[in-house]
Amino acid sequence: MLDNKKDQLEHVVEEKIENTKIQWSDLASELANDENNFVLAVDKRIESKINHMSDAIHTTQDLITSTRMQAVEERDREQRRNNIVIYRVPESTSTLLKDRTANDT
Repeated sequence: MLDNKKDQLEHVVEEKIENTKIQWSDLASELANDENNFVLAVDKRIESKINHMSDAIHTTQDLITSTRMQAVEERDREQRRNNIVIYRVPESTSTLLKDRTANDT
């Protein structure tokens, strides 16, 4: 009778251990799934932030390009500010810059 009780207790303990192992395994897989979901959520958040920053960088680059073009146009206007146009005056045909400048003067 003691041997029978002992066998029953061993059987119950083995079942409990097996159930506990299964529960730990399930818990571990759930944690792994949650971790993956967490990682995916973080990855999506990071990707969203990177896309937002990329858009902001492109906007800034476009603004810088536009500002540079305006600055070049202003410099060109400033350089031509004192220019005058004289009509019906023939241009110099000299090949040397020095001669053309002297002729223009």
